Amino acid sequence: MAVPRPEEHPGHPRLRRAIAAAGGPALIAAAVLVVQHAFAFGGMVTNQHPDILAMWLPTHCFLGSSLAAGHVPAWNPVLLGGTPFAADPQSGWMYLPAMAFSTFLSCGTAIRWFIVFQPLLAGLGMYAFLRSERCSRVAATSGGLVMGLLIGGSYLGVQLPFAGALAWTTVLLATTSRFVRTRRGRPARLGWLLAAAVAWGQVASAHLSNGLVVGSFALAVYLAAALRTEVTAGRLTGKRALALAGLLLLALPLVNLAVLLPRIAYLPGTTAGLGYGELARRGSALIGKARLSDSIGATTPPAFPLTLVEPIGGFAGAVAMAFALGGWRRPKPLFVAFGAFAGACFLLSLGFVARLIGHVIGGTTLGELYLHVPGRFTIGVALAVPVLVALGVDAWRAQRTWRERLWVVAPGVMLWWVVAPATGNLRDLAWLPLAAAMALVALMVGTARRPALIVALPMLIAIELVVGGVAGQAPVRSLHGAIEVPSSSTGIPPLRRPEVPVAAYLRPGPIVQALRHGPGGRYATIPPFPYSGLIPHQEPRFWPLLGNQRGLLFGLETPDGVNPVQSVRHWTFVRATQRRRINYNSSFASRLSPLARDLFQVNAVVVRSSIGCEPRRIGGPATPVAEQDGIVLCRLDRPVPRATVVGGWTVVPSRDAALAGVTARGFDPGRTALLEHDPGLGAAPSTPATGTARYRSTGPQSAVVDVRSSGPAIVLIRTTFDPGWHATVDGRPAVVLAGDYVDQAVAVPAGHHVIVLGYDDPWVGWGVAGSVLVIVAVGGVALALALRRSRRARTTAATAMTSSATTDPSTPRPTLESR
Repeated sequence: MAVPRPEEHPGHPRLRRAIAAAGGPALIAAAVLVVQHAFAFGGMVTNQHPDILAMWLPTHCFLGSSLAAGHVPAWNPVLLGGTPFAADPQSGWMYLPAMAFSTFLSCGTAIRWFIVFQPLLAGLGMYAFLRSERCSRVAATSGGLVMGLLIGGSYLGVQLPFAGALAWTTVLLATTSRFVRTRRGRPARLGWLLAAAVAWGQVASAHLSNGLVVGSFALAVYLAAALRTEVTAGRLTGKRALALAGLLLLALPLVNLAVLLPRIAYLPGTTAGLGYGELARRGSALIGKARLSDSIGATTPPAFPLTLVEPIGGFAGAVAMAFALGGWRRPKPLFVAFGAFAGACFLLSLGFVARLIGHVIGGTTLGELYLHVPGRFTIGVALAVPVLVALGVDAWRAQRTWRERLWVVAPGVMLWWVVAPATGNLRDLAWLPLAAAMALVALMVGTARRPALIVALPMLIAIELVVGGVAGQAPVRSLHGAIEVPSSSTGIPPLRRPEVPVAAYLRPGPIVQALRHGPGGRYATIPPFPYSGLIPHQEPRFWPLLGNQRGLLFGLETPDGVNPVQSVRHWTFVRATQRRRINYNSSFASRLSPLARDLFQVNAVVVRSSIGCEPRRIGGPATPVAEQDGIVLCRLDRPVPRATVVGGWTVVPSRDAALAGVTARGFDPGRTALLEHDPGLGAAPSTPATGTARYRSTGPQSAVVDVRSSGPAIVLIRTTFDPGWHATVDGRPAVVLAGDYVDQAVAVPAGHHVIVLGYDDPWVGWGVAGSVLVIVAVGGVALALALRRSRRARTTAATAMTSSATTDPSTPRPTLESR
């Protein structure tokens, strides 16, 4: 028997198809990893965007450590004197990549690979979407490269909420495309329906504001175009198309109850629920100054689309942008849809458009969200460009003559190869797009004789984008750990070289060690910059201050925090006691008053050595106990306990009255507790009770207080009040009251009592249960339909075989002998 030659082996065609199918995704992944090599393999993170170190690293670290311990983190006891966690849209709760990476990897490794994962997912998700829309592998790979490296090679990559929202929007489009276009029956369609709903939930988890708005806008635009195409082609009726759209829109919130319910219940009582305008008004009123005039946040420069060919920044490449308008001749619905989507997002990001719209929607919650930073709508352009590039590549390939092909690329070449340089939008590394353009021309000429050479187009795009992405990180000007303010001349600034060793940032120093062995309580940071705190100042020399929530990495409790979603009580109290302007999302003390020190249980202060342990700045006499790099830790001489017995109390009619009473001159929290509701103890006695309270934490969201009191009294617990806390006194339910405006209070009669405290957010559990029930129900229906279809197929096959055996003339008839 002859052995077949290798080229004749029957498995080789299948192997070649597998290699061809994997080639595009492999190229996309390799390109992203090369550009982001410092994150992936170098052990580095960046503070080019301030939220990496101040928000996402400590938040994800706390999330992961809680989940690894088998605990759902509904409450964060470390920041802001204690604050809800899982309900916070920025916590990472129900954001699957954040939960997975932070649970199974160390904190430093998790944040590095989380940064890398999002552009990887974006590129691969865009590839999957384009393939589902019947684009060629060459076109899909080109679009995936542009998508992945627009994020991975620019400032977008370290704007983690925006990068995540973009990445999951590509997955949302891919799964919705499968949902609309599948021909495999109802079970498969229900499966894609679930996948699309989960992807939409991840968009919401990544960025429950601008990212979700842009992602949902893109979904609506695509769905309208795709269903119209299906109806026009006769594959769907109009009624069925509307039914599919309605089913998807119904599934999106129901599948994601775990994401939405806790946030919807929590947000109205937070600073985010008040809105930026109301925060500005309240902040000005608290410090007795006129409100700052309303202003529109950062907007996109009108020349932004032209900068997509500028190698340093949001770089889509000269090669890719030559095809971006290629679908203009006999445009397909997808080209029209995403072209209009890009145009709308670009217009919304412009300053003059924001001012026009601001006159109409200014003052509304949605309007304030938009006007805060209109330039954020630029991410919609970044989402649309890869789609337009892929459609242009396929439009070019579909033409038969050179004249037709030239007409396809003419608009893109004219705009980005001629107009952009002529208007000064090609300055840095101009040789790169020039060389790429020349290589593209050579490739186009080569394809005239050998059309198969078109497979080199994605490689050419990858080389140009990778070189541009790496060049932007070149050490032309070292940042030395400082934060670079993004240039206003580009729509998407460059990604600079990561310069922060994450292991060094996570290493505890002498101040951390001293706090760990201290008397307990909280520490406060006195930042050297009154308005913005340490957010824009993240050089290593400021790390020992433990500002920007660095203490969360070491489990050190503080009343400080940086969060646009925080308790209105805490936010208001900080500003009422500081009497100076503080950035809207910050809560810290530049001068710690004795009142704030008492009610926040601050027993240590971290401050610059040049200020030292000055009693007027830090709330009382203190002793220096540790020093590190010009930063000193001051331990206050008289520690404040977490819980105390207060023998007198006064009931005030409102929250505002409680704030006014607490901040009034002469108020003593050790003698009188201000309550907003009747504690049920009757009138306060003329002789205040005395007693002791021993507080013992039993977990991140539970505690036990052992109380002995000579008479009816209020136990003041120095944890930020939140309605999610509940208590029992000697096993009987008790009410947790707001005490002294910002703290918790529990009423007790005379004698010895045990208070058990616990925090519970029922919306977290109800949300998870609701999502599970919906997913199980849809999955059960899909499984039942699949089994029913399988039984029908077997019955039909058996009937066909029987009929064939009966009617086939070649079937031998039984003979007399066989009978």
